[in-house]
Amino acid sequence: MDAKFHLKRDNFEVEVAGPVPFVENLLQNHLAAWLSSMGSEQLQHGTESPSGAAEATAFPRVDPRFQPKVNVTLEEFTQMKEAVSPSDLLIVAAYYLEKYRRQESFELGELHEALKLLPAWECRETQTEIEMPIASGFLERLRDGRYTLTFKGQNYVRNGLA
Repeated sequence: MDAKFHLKRDNFEVEVAGPVPFVENLLQNHLAAWLSSMGSEQLQHGTESPSGAAEATAFPRVDPRFQPKVNVTLEEFTQMKEAVSPSDLLIVAAYYLEKYRRQESFELGELHEALKLLPAWECRETQTEIEMPIASGFLERLRDGRYTLTFKGQNYVRNGLA
């Protein structure tokens, strides 16, 4: 899961984005310094540590149900990745579901519903086309019958389907 933090005041601006542990680590190590760079007014909400450095009060957590606005459609994403073959379309769609819709696993019907909106998918059946990505190790069937993108599949999409 990814997180994003943005802090701005006058000419001072910080933006951090990435995996949650990475963002939390940066905030833990640098938030006090960033707040002090913004001026003393911001530190009124913090506390002093024994060493005299300003520490920020508890950082508010984002509600786990929060869904960021996705600025790219599946069709645009498949075009960016230049996915043409049915196998590549399936893998890219699985990546899209995981990263943009936050679905770590999905049923074939959910994957088919996403793919049927693509002109390139035209009359294809997800049930018959999913065998190749599974055999190649890009998708995996879970014990509960759902499917998920593998680490190999993630890297395949990130590396431009290569």
